[in-house]
Formats: sequence, structure tokens, C-alpha cells
Amino acid sequence: MNWELYHYCRRSQKRPEPSRAGETIARVLSEAERSGVPDDADLLALLIQSLAETPTLDDAAFCWLKPLHGCGGSEGYVLGVEPAIEAEFWSSLAKKYPSHQGLAYLAADSALLAGANATARRFFMHGFRMDPSTPPAMAVDWEDELRGTDWHFEYRLLLLVRTRRYYPDELIEEVDELAALFGDDAEKLRLIHEVADGGDVPQFQ
Repeated sequence: MNWELYHYCRRSQKRPEPSRAGETIARVLSEAERSGVPDDADLLALLIQSLAETPTLDDAAFCWLKPLHGCGGSEGYVLGVEPAIEAEFWSSLAKKYPSHQGLAYLAADSALLAGANATARRFFMHGFRMDPSTPPAMAVDWEDELRGTDWHFEYRLLLLVRTRRYYPDELIEEVDELAALFGDDAEKLRLIHEVADGGDVPQFQ
């Protein structure tokens, strides 16, 4: 465990109000740093166990957990485990707390690093659907990763919703771009104009 990097990433976050779940996670991490555990895989197991009776994950708990995956940049790895082990950790939490966007994004990024691209796409789209205005912090070109799948079209429609809400002056230009990309499919072209006019985005499984 790279504790120095963990604390650096933790300090870079905005501190939320304390919570019982946050205090529980902080205690597990503090004890691990002070006394050590056999390996980081055991620490991840302890963290999962400590949340067994926690029905929802609040901001305080997430603030302690998130730095285990780094800061979203190129600083290096915090955990000394195989990528598949870390991916399973975030996947377990994302499934336990399916309404938490941040966990979905961490599960997506860790799955991608573990080579589980299909799983990564699924977690990313689950998170992005929650709020397209809040993309993940990780430096991944998700459009490139989704290209060639039905999710690519859904992703672009969700971006169109974001443009419609927050950048209406750019809406016509984006519609033209999407028409050029997907205009050979009459149904997709219809959906592009429907979403631009205020319609909902259908989900692609």
C-alpha cells in the first residue's frame, strides 16, 4: 500500500461532513496503516466486511474509499494488488450501492485496467446515465471505448441532453454532427431530433 500517495489523493478532495460509515472506514484504514495487514487484498476484504450493515454509502465514506484508486491522474498505483482484485473490490461496492455514481465510475475504470472491457463499459454507462453532466475524473476516452457498440449511440444522446440543458447555443451544431455520424440509420436520426427537442434517451442493454 502506497500510504503516501493515498494521503496525497485524500487531501486533494473536498472534505464532507463526518458520518458513522465514514468513521468506520477511517478506523479500518488507520488500523491497517498503523499495524499493517498481511496484504492489500486482506485490507479490501476488511473494508467490504466493515460495510456489511451499511445500507447506503454517504459522501464521507466514499471520501475515504476513493483515494484507494488514486487521484484519477498518472500519479501511480495506491494498492499493491493485481488489477483483477481491485476491480472485484469496486465491482462489489458498485453492485451493493447501485445508485452511487462515483462507485460505478471506479468500477468501470478498474475493470478497464483489469482488461474486462465489456464490464467496464457496462459500469460506465450505468454511472453516466445517472447524471451525464458529471463525467468521471479518470483520463479515459470513453467515446473511443464505446465506439462500435449500441452504447456509443446512447452515450452521444446523453451528451446531447447535456448540451440541450447547459449549452443550448451549441445544440444545432451537435445535432448536425450526430446526423453525420448516424444519419444512415433512419431510426437513430429520428431519435437524435427527438432528444434534441426534449425527448428522453432510450437505454441500450
